[in-house]
Amino acid sequence: MIRHLIDSLKSSAIPTASQSDCSSTEAPDTGALLTLSPKKPVAPYMADIDAMANCAEAAVEALDIDLIAWLKADLARLKQSWDLACQSEFETGNIRVLYRASHDLNGMAASYGYPDIGRVARSLCRILGRAQARKDAALINLHIEACRVIFAEDRDSSDRQALTAELCDRLEANVGKALSA
Repeated sequence: MIRHLIDSLKSSAIPTASQSDCSSTEAPDTGALLTLSPKKPVAPYMADIDAMANCAEAAVEALDIDLIAWLKADLARLKQSWDLACQSEFETGNIRVLYRASHDLNGMAASYGYPDIGRVARSLCRILGRAQARKDAALINLHIEACRVIFAEDRDSSDRQALTAELCDRLEANVGKALSA
C-alpha cells in the first residue's frame, strides 16, 4: 500500500481535484478499536523483585495496547473529519475540525510510536493552513490515506522505514509545490 501511494506521487504534477478525491483508496482493515479496561492496581510495596518486574512488564504492555487504541481512535477521527468536510463541500468549520484532528495526530504520533504518521500529519496541517481544501482535495486525501497505510503496514518489515520515508518526502515535496503555486 505504501508503494501504491508513492507511485501516485511520482509524477511532477501536483495532484488535482476531481470528483473522486474525497473517496479514499482501500486501506487494509486496522480492526476494531480496542476497548480500554480498568487496570489492576499495583501494590505500593512489593518485596519480591521478580513480581515487581512482572508487574512493570504488564504495565508497559497495557500502556502499549492503550496507545495503539488511542492511535486508532485518532486515525478514525481524522478520516471521519475528512469525510464530513467532503460531504459539506469543504465548509470552513469542518475544515477546522480536520485541521484540529491532523494537528492532534501530529503532536501525538511519536508518542504512539509512529513518528512517520506525525510527519504526514504535519505536512497535512501545512496544506490545510492555506485554506484551499477544494483545490487541494486530492493531496489532502493522499495524506489521510498515507496515515492509515503507515499504521496498517507491518512495523517489522525490512523495507518499511525506507518506504515510509520516501512517502513522507514525496508528500512534503507536493505540499511545497502546492504552496508555492
